[in-house]
Amino acid sequence: MNFITQAVRELTSKMLVRLFYPLFIVCFTITCHAGDLSAKVVVHWVPQAQFAGYYVARDAGIYKKHGLDVKILPGGPNVSVSDCMKSGKADFGTTFLLNATKLHARGLPMVNIAQISRRSALMLVAKKSSGIREHRDMNGKKNRYLQRRFQ
Repeated sequence: MNFITQAVRELTSKMLVRLFYPLFIVCFTITCHAGDLSAKVVVHWVPQAQFAGYYVARDAGIYKKHGLDVKILPGGPNVSVSDCMKSGKADFGTTFLLNATKLHARGLPMVNIAQISRRSALMLVAKKSSGIREHRDMNGKKNRYLQRRFQ
């Protein structure tokens, strides 16, 4: 096996662990207290690589091995994670931290159990003429976050 192949395998392995480990730990902890348990998880987009850990854990029987019946509900442009959680259609959901913070502030009882990404996907932009070059330059300035939710 050459160096590149080995590096890709190690990276893929680490990524999968990082992706499903938080959900697994939470579900395992609940299982220790409740016996067999079913949980519905809604992801904020269609099935793709960023959710691979959830699907791999399910398909490999890891959840089942620990007494969990995990159903993964796909998201997408017409699926609202917050609506699924409010209605009881889902027990857990993935969303951006900023969205979760806003929903919590509006009264949805949510708890952040894991931060999967190393850094936020939120990007701040400013006109060159504003003189804003780094985050410190934002002090005292007005800003706006688009009102449309992206889930």
